[in-house]
Amino acid sequence: MPDHDDADDAPASGPPPPPDDRLWRHPSELGGASPVTIVSAARNPPRMVAVGVAGGLLGAAAMLAAVFALGGFDHQGSVTAVEQIQLSQPKDPAPSELAIADKALPAVTQVNATTATGTVAGTAVVFRDDGHLLTTADVVDGAESLTVELSDGTVLPARVVGVDRVNDIAVLKVDHGKMPVAALAMEADLQLGEPTIAVECLAGKPGSPNLSVGLVSALGRRVDADDGTSLHDMIQTNVRLSSTGAGTVLLDSRGAVIGLVTRRGMPAVGASTSKVTVTTSGRSETLVPRYATPVEYAKAVADELILTGRVAHPWLGVESSDLSDKEMNALGHGGARIERVTPGSPAESAGLAAGDIVVGVDDAPVDSSSDLVVALRRHRPSESVGVTYLRSGEAGVALATLADKPSIP
Repeated sequence: MPDHDDADDAPASGPPPPPDDRLWRHPSELGGASPVTIVSAARNPPRMVAVGVAGGLLGAAAMLAAVFALGGFDHQGSVTAVEQIQLSQPKDPAPSELAIADKALPAVTQVNATTATGTVAGTAVVFRDDGHLLTTADVVDGAESLTVELSDGTVLPARVVGVDRVNDIAVLKVDHGKMPVAALAMEADLQLGEPTIAVECLAGKPGSPNLSVGLVSALGRRVDADDGTSLHDMIQTNVRLSSTGAGTVLLDSRGAVIGLVTRRGMPAVGASTSKVTVTTSGRSETLVPRYATPVEYAKAVADELILTGRVAHPWLGVESSDLSDKEMNALGHGGARIERVTPGSPAESAGLAAGDIVVGVDDAPVDSSSDLVVALRRHRPSESVGVTYLRSGEAGVALATLADKPSIP
């Protein structure tokens, strides 16, 4: 991650200015209590050993034998250990946090989407200086017209460049000359438990985004939506946001963007979900985990939308499920069980069958069906991958040439 610690980035000192003189609002100034964070320890990362595919099936099989002999696909940490640490946040952000947020604010914008039922506000971030903005697909869904309000109050018409609803990513474009851009963090730099600052633009609060402080409480989460779709490899955080928070920008301790918050996974009113009730200063509240797409992956999707207008999703052609705890304990690791192979798919051509347990794709171990999705999306349609699997206790490797995922009518 580039170093932006220039001389003019020195931390601010003294108390923050009055609310009306700032570009942000702390949650306590919007009627809510100060945030509390709950930290969950993630699984230990599995060891990875490369499985070559260039040498053909015989070479891959020989490599597979060596990998299993060396324990290369020993997937450690099948059982999640959870540690909870309760941290009350200060009533107002510290001066150092204000300085961090100030670095990113010129590139954070409010999106106002006019729909058939009214106007919906969301958040976007400028990631190209020619006026391309990154946000979530849900922000622009159903929009008849769009405007973007910059941090200086300038309102501009915006147009949609492209939308990928599978990954909840959208790209907008405004014409405003050369614009300030946000620094984008690398996913490999994310650390469990690191502090994060959420910048959320709110309806009726132009130029005054909500600023909330929290922690990265989990990595690699899967988020299942009510419509049956899923988002994979998500960041979990415990910052307090509004009812949706769509497009909210998560910053790291250097002011670089680490993720974009999705509204997917939010519970319906009265629905059961993973909530934590905490008490601070005699006040009780219920925290709902929020999830964000890592910005590195979001940018890769956005770049493809700008280049081609669509995203090509690599497709193997299987439906899979997670193993039970009993099965994982018996195997000593996880995997993705193939429940169904689509006729005519790359999986069928490669010889994969229902009942096979996928444990790796090339050099990436697979512990779950979500891991399988994430491993495959690192590739492009027409690329060949080595799929390592177990069948009736015997290991094998299938060479599959991925296809572009067919559109669903």
